[in-house]
Amino acid sequence: MDESPNLSDAPIGVTCVIRELKACPETSKRLRELGISEMAAVRPVVKNRTQMICEVHNTRVGLRRRIARRIVVSPTER
Repeated sequence: MDESPNLSDAPIGVTCVIRELKACPETSKRLRELGISEMAAVRPVVKNRTQMICEVHNTRVGLRRRIARRIVVSPTER
């Protein structure tokens, strides 16, 4: 199983940097169109069991948690 930290597991309110999109090509393309791309800063705002809302480029975007699990992130440097 992949042990890379993913957006789905990122704590609410903590800004992370997107390192890689591991979704299928069509989904990755759509995520990039929404601004969810490599090296973008993203901050989870709200989560529940199946969905989450993240802030990226000062815009809130809703994602399914199963998609967020395919987005590899790392915490930002303080």
